Amino acid sequence: MKKKRTMHQADAEFSTAGFSDSELHVFQIMHDRYLEDRELYGTVERARLHFVRWLYQQGRIEP
Repeated sequence: MKKKRTMHQADAEFSTAGFSDSELHVFQIMHDRYLEDRELYGTVERARLHFVRWLYQQGRIEP
């Protein structure tokens, strides 16, 4: 049975124009890592984002 393709998957094939082979390779690595644990950010990055969010909520920084 052939897997049915969604419109999003079909569009993704043509969205790689303008990227070099090395950039596409890096994107593939990032994608594979995301699929492994579904986390975009590591512990350090999440802690920093949490801190920046707190600063924003306290009015200490502006966008």
